[in-house]
Amino acid sequence: MNEFRRTAKNYLINRPMQMRMSYYFISISLALVGAGVVYLNYNMSIVRAQIAQIRGLPYSFQMAIESRMSAMLYFSLGFLILTLIFNLIYGIYISHRVAGPMYAIVHYIENLREGNFDERRALRPTDELRPIMQALNDLADDLKAKSK
Repeated sequence: MNEFRRTAKNYLINRPMQMRMSYYFISISLALVGAGVVYLNYNMSIVRAQIAQIRGLPYSFQMAIESRMSAMLYFSLGFLILTLIFNLIYGIYISHRVAGPMYAIVHYIENLREGNFDERRALRPTDELRPIMQALNDLADDLKAKSK
């Protein structure tokens, strides 16, 4: 297997597939965390209404509660943004684990199609598609034996 220095550009091997997978991660996290933010905001509006109905509550105390609730909402929105960024990066990383071996397998098949049966390819030890690459290496051996 060719050794090369991994850069950010190397992670986007199959851009459409990888962006689609990242979109799925982002959509799910947006739905889950967004629902939590909506639920939090809904409950905060109920608490605001209840606080406004309390007679004799000092205005400074009401403002302190409002400030604390706003801080909770901003924290939740910040958490939502960080979750989306994390899931974008995680989606690219996970999809790279699929796109990288697919890319190597497709190029290996192209080499076999051209009649180059001597080259052997190996995938990373942790790749799930290693059995497929091993089967292709065995196929290359069989084709080489039959072509002689």
